[in-house]
Amino acid sequence: MDSEIFRALDVAGAVPRRSFRMRARIRYNTYPLEHCAQRMDVGGRVMTNYLKEAIAYNKVDLDDAPLLVEHIRESMCYSAQDFVAEVEASRACPGETTRRYILPDHSSTSNHLGRVVDPRLGEDVSGRDSIDMNHERMVVSEALWQPGSIGILQAGLAEMAARAVMKSPVATRSAVAKKVRSLLFEDLGGLKVDALSGFMSLISYPMQDSNLRPSAP
Repeated sequence: MDSEIFRALDVAGAVPRRSFRMRARIRYNTYPLEHCAQRMDVGGRVMTNYLKEAIAYNKVDLDDAPLLVEHIRESMCYSAQDFVAEVEASRACPGETTRRYILPDHSSTSNHLGRVVDPRLGEDVSGRDSIDMNHERMVVSEALWQPGSIGILQAGLAEMAARAVMKSPVATRSAVAKKVRSLLFEDLGGLKVDALSGFMSLISYPMQDSNLRPSAP
């Protein structure tokens, strides 16, 4: 879903799945509005590296497995609707929010990228190499909405999109905003959600009027 979202916003050469940064520019009547272009130095690779450090903190070294870490991020991480509340809830009741990822054992029958354990199945995975993730699942994706959370002092993704709209000519601003909203919600609403789960409702906040709101609610 992440690549489809930014393709709709006409991202030039930086799809957030594996890039270090992203650049969004708006097209109006097929013409790019270059002066509206916005760039943020957070992409999929930045988030993957951040997750790799978080996993290493839990004493699992995956430095030599970047594709595995990327798959873990895309399978486990999501954008929280209320970041502070959900992080506090995850710390108060970790059993309800923690998910386990089974690492590949490289056997002939194993998935070479591992898998997420479905807690509803009550599967016995004792003895398997695994990673437990709790609040890390939402902290990683929060870097999109609040880059300052990982030390990058820039506007977040939602505010970046709103600023791009506000930089368009006043006469066309309403039409441009409707175009962006249509691309994000109508054309992309039925796509499968993965690493940017929660994207649609979060990015709606700054697009509802001309007032800029914080990157995350």
